[in-house]
Amino acid sequence: MSDGSDMKLALARLSSVLLALAALTASPLAAQERPTAVRVDPVRVEPFSQTVPIIGRLVAIQQGDVAARVSGAVQTLDVEVGDRVHEGDILALIDEDRLIARAELASARAQAAEALIAAERAQLELARQERARLERLRTSAAFSPAALADKDLEIEIILARLARAEAQHIESLADLALAGQDLRDARVVAPFAGVVSRKYVNVGGYVQIGQPVVGLIDDASLEIEADVPSAQARALTTGAAVNGLLAGGEAVEARLRAVVPDENPLTRTLAMRFALDPATVGRLVASGETVTVAIPVGAVRDVLTVSKDAVLRRGMGDVVFVAEGGSAKLRNVVLGDAVDDRFVVVEGLDDGELVVVRGNERLRPEQPISYDVPETTGRADTETDAS
Repeated sequence: MSDGSDMKLALARLSSVLLALAALTASPLAAQERPTAVRVDPVRVEPFSQTVPIIGRLVAIQQGDVAARVSGAVQTLDVEVGDRVHEGDILALIDEDRLIARAELASARAQAAEALIAAERAQLELARQERARLERLRTSAAFSPAALADKDLEIEIILARLARAEAQHIESLADLALAGQDLRDARVVAPFAGVVSRKYVNVGGYVQIGQPVVGLIDDASLEIEADVPSAQARALTTGAAVNGLLAGGEAVEARLRAVVPDENPLTRTLAMRFALDPATVGRLVASGETVTVAIPVGAVRDVLTVSKDAVLRRGMGDVVFVAEGGSAKLRNVVLGDAVDDRFVVVEGLDDGELVVVRGNERLRPEQPISYDVPETTGRADTETDAS
């Protein structure tokens, strides 16, 4: 045991003598008192793993600028910084009138190409009918080989014009599709739900393709990013649960989602991403906010623990009131590390003992108490009363 633990034990033994004297003087008075109602909690064994605090930060899984997909003047901009939007909401409208006209022009060209195809097909049908009449005259004196050859050449010319008209029609349909896509892209929509973090343009401003219009942060899907020493990082497995503290002291829970396999050569750390449990977040959190993550550094072992609410600071040591025989017994304890809302018990308590966690601030040694026994103790009795 360390020198610090030896000192704690020595102080605990000294305090025990003083507390015993106080208990003897308090006993006659306690016998005349009515029992005080208190709440108790059992001393119990819990799994414990030593941890080290690592400073991390909240990062948004989805965060970025929403860019313009067409160039033009901004006609409307219906959001302000701080507005919450849903996926698919229209954020801005870019020069829709010009794009509507372009789409109508492309549609007209497509219709013209269709009409040209119909005309060329009619010409082709007529030429083929005339060639058929010439072919029927082949055995007569009126047959002209030159006229038949000319008609074959005319048909070839019509077929070429028809192919060109069909190509123009395909091109016009592509232009129409692009014009329709540009018209749809004139509406700048939210690619994901989130909060508007920045406005880059105003109504009347001109934007080019790819220029940012607004910034967007999905604050509903935040992760914890922390740079963890390589030795500790490699000991964790995907899905491992960790606890964290927000900047305001609020406790949160998370699970390891991924380890980035790129070690920082200066700090010898690995970036780790922890999926934050939204059910444990009780307030508004922001991307970039500091989070302290408790990273396990040792194997899990079973330790004896006591509720933090049971521990009182008396003199130079820690004490608790143990519920025993209907009265409050003052007990010196030596405590170790914290385990969530409990302390590791080094000395002074046994597994299953009941300690006072509510009403203990005003108790005196040997004072009569009444309490309900928690079901987790497994005891047969349900209540202890000093009366």
